[in-house]
This record gives sequence, C-alpha cells and structure tokens, in this order.
Amino acid sequence: MDKIMRRKQIVYVVLAVILLAALWVIPKSFNRQGQDSYYMVCLGDSMLAPVKKMYGVVDILEDKLQKPIYNGALGGTCLGRKDKEKRLASTHDSLSMVALAEAIAYEDFGPQKAALIRENGTDYFADTISGLAGTAFDKVDVVLIEHGTNDYNSGIPMVNEEDPYDEYSFAGALRKTVKILKEQLPGVRIILVTPTYCWFPQMGHNCETWQPAGATLEDYVELEKRLAKELGVEVIDHYPLFSHAEEADCYKYTVDGLHATELGRQMIADSIVQYLLENP
Repeated sequence: MDKIMRRKQIVYVVLAVILLAALWVIPKSFNRQGQDSYYMVCLGDSMLAPVKKMYGVVDILEDKLQKPIYNGALGGTCLGRKDKEKRLASTHDSLSMVALAEAIAYEDFGPQKAALIRENGTDYFADTISGLAGTAFDKVDVVLIEHGTNDYNSGIPMVNEEDPYDEYSFAGALRKTVKILKEQLPGVRIILVTPTYCWFPQMGHNCETWQPAGATLEDYVELEKRLAKELGVEVIDHYPLFSHAEEADCYKYTVDGLHATELGRQMIADSIVQYLLENP
C-alpha cells in the first residue's frame, strides 16, 4: 500500500512539473505566433526613417523587392551611446543601435517604450518601437543597419583602445551590436550600410572639414568597413554615392546637407536593391 501511495505521489509531482513547464512555454509560443514576419528589418537614423508625405528609402525598397520590410529606423539616433554622465538612464541612448540590439535579442523593449522624446519629428517613435517589439526576428532574413553620421556629428569617439566593446565608442558599439545579434539570431543576415557624403552649409563646412571628434566622416566609414570584415558581416559603402565635386551637389542630393532629396533617396534604395540582387 505504501509503495502504491509513493508511486502516486511521484506521478503527481511529475504531472505538476509538466504543467508548470507548459505554462512557462505556451505563452511564448502564442506570442511568437502573434508576431509579424518580414523579409527585412531596416534599422538606422533619419536617412532611412519615415519621411512625412514623401516616398522614403524603405518604401522604395519594398516596392522594388516586392517583399515585406519593416522600417525600424529612428531619426537622430546613433549606433553607440553618447551620454556617459547618465549612462544607461539616458533617453536617447536607450534608442541607440546597440541598445536596440539588446532589446531585439532579449525580447525586452521596456527601456525603449519608456523613453520620452519630445523633439520635432519624433512622433512616430512609439509606433516604430511597438512594431519592432511585435516582429518575429527569428523569421527575418535580413537586418539592414545604417548608422554613422550622427555618431560622427555627435563626437562619439571612433575607438577605445582599452575596451574594444565600449558602447560609448563607434567601434565598440558596432562590435557589441553584431556580437549580440549573431549570438541570439544566428540565422539572420546582417548588412551594414555606411553614411553618404554630407555637408553643413550653415557652418560653412562639409564632412571633410568638420571633425567633432578629430576625425572625418570618411574615417568612420573606413573603420566601419574594416570592422565589417573583422566581424564577418556584409557592408554596402554609400560614402561615394553622392558626388561632391561641385558646391551645387549639396542641394542636388540633399535638402539641407544631410537629408536626401527624392533623387538621393532613390539612389540609396537602388544601390541596396542592386547589392541584394547581385548577392542573393
């Protein structure tokens, strides 16, 4: 009789463990089924971000490729973190690429959803973050990362010789971003897109003469290309895409020296499409 009772107790314990495991797994399973699937997710700054009442780069990409693409770009953001004083509490830094990589990998967009940005042109941020949180990244084929201009313009250091993974340096943030995504999403193809040549007409500078961190934009681009090789990811170099031989080129390709005109957006999209077709 005692043996029978013990066996029943063991059976009850096993059933309880199975039930708890099911309760732990099932919600995640249902969440996965409810997530949106995309061929590509684009992450970056205002070069890819939605343009009000205009046909943006990602819109062109989606039309040309005829595949679902999610635009997760946030204007004004950087690849790396820049506010060392506030550290991880910085609102802007929670929207940096390295912070988004962590959110994507660990499926926790809490810091991003809590971020309050009240600057002009950021009204789409909340919807964009919600969309990223609802994306099934394990089903995404390509993650396109376009960053660098804001890191350069904000004076984020290119490297930290003492810490190769310093998130407050451009190189460290890129290494950390790729490492996280590769480890957590091994099936995803990562493609980097470098910044285009840019101008600062109000200051009388261009990206060759303006050096906030003692380096030109081209220095950041060359570093990104070297890191792409080091990290084993692809890179599309857009720095030479916009001609800068003439002063008038500034307003041929951009509306203000930074943000692309209709022609500029078309050129950026065409370049990405061409690369994808040539490198399937």
